Amino acid sequence: MLKVILKIHLFSSLTIQQLIVKVLFITHYSELYGANKSLLDLLVGLKQFPLEPIVLLPHEGEMCHKLDEIGVKRIVYSFKNPFVYRWRSKNKLFKFFHDGRFLILGIYNQIINCIIIKKIKCHKYISDISLIYSNASVMTIGEDLSKKLKVPHIHQIRELATKLSLLPSLGLKWYERKIKNSELIIFNSCFTQKQFTSNYILSNTLVIYNEIRKPEIVQPIILEKNHFKIGIFGYLSSQKNQIEALTATSLIDKSKDIKLYLVGGGSSEKLIDYVDSLSINNRVQFVGYTNNIGAYYDEMDIVIVCSKNEALGRVTVEAMLSSKCVIGKNSGATAEIIDHNVNGLLYNTVYELAHNIEFLYENPTKRHEMAENGYKNAVTKFASGSSIKSIYNEIIKLI
Repeated sequence: MLKVILKIHLFSSLTIQQLIVKVLFITHYSELYGANKSLLDLLVGLKQFPLEPIVLLPHEGEMCHKLDEIGVKRIVYSFKNPFVYRWRSKNKLFKFFHDGRFLILGIYNQIINCIIIKKIKCHKYISDISLIYSNASVMTIGEDLSKKLKVPHIHQIRELATKLSLLPSLGLKWYERKIKNSELIIFNSCFTQKQFTSNYILSNTLVIYNEIRKPEIVQPIILEKNHFKIGIFGYLSSQKNQIEALTATSLIDKSKDIKLYLVGGGSSEKLIDYVDSLSINNRVQFVGYTNNIGAYYDEMDIVIVCSKNEALGRVTVEAMLSSKCVIGKNSGATAEIIDHNVNGLLYNTVYELAHNIEFLYENPTKRHEMAENGYKNAVTKFASGSSIKSIYNEIIKLI
């Protein structure tokens, strides 16, 4: 009788172990910005399924600490990414030397990655990996590693590198051949899919929106209560287009008591000079980087998104989940999320942005109505768990 029980127990343990799918997720950086936040949301969501995630990172960083907090195994190897910032010039001689330099760099990076792949293959966490999942478009080590391990590969496209003047050092055709080795390419919006496939001929593509959670409030904060508080969130850069938010702020009637909060890391020197030139110092506050972003969302009256080519618009969704009305630029995937005058407002020019801010300032009832509609829309599309389930189902299909 004891032997029978032991056999049943052994069989059950083995069956459960065999049912657990081991997936290697690869991220191209180790800081805690949009792509890695989306990856963390995905990893947390996948905990409900019999799946064991392992994450490969290029170096230590804040993402490593977050992975430790949620109990996800990680390995760190300094692999290279093939995308580089490339200057565009009509000067043929400059272009010749510029392209030649990056060709040499690309070949060097591929050699380094070949060496690193051999090391990764020998790592104790890599045994019995069933699938590899690359978390961004700007790397190809996932395709190379999947080929060596003879396992399927999913490539997640979360950004449009070419819009950021980032191009593969070994050329677009080389990159296309690489990415075609993926069994599936997942895009985080219809806009991203349309833009990306205009450069590459791909057939195995699918759109699955990111699963996004409402940012947690680490510690409550209290900002000046008498102001109408406007938040713009994200790394300070030309792509996030904070300069347009500053310009709009300068156009709003001086009698309106508003304040713009710029929440995000990056160099603020040029923006501060621009604020000085507009004489709006009393209307602007630079918050800088914070790990308490949920508290800042909570304090805002409205949130504006000025990004020119947002691949999805994580800030838009986070603001909606925080029950804030959003004004977004009528471009990229922002226009895919915001239904104008229903769950937010869209604008095309800086004058329209200023007008929309004034409209929401003067119409609190309409502001709260659109915020409520935005919240419902965000929960349904981005926080219902359906995206996690869809990705898990695609993983299972390929194994």
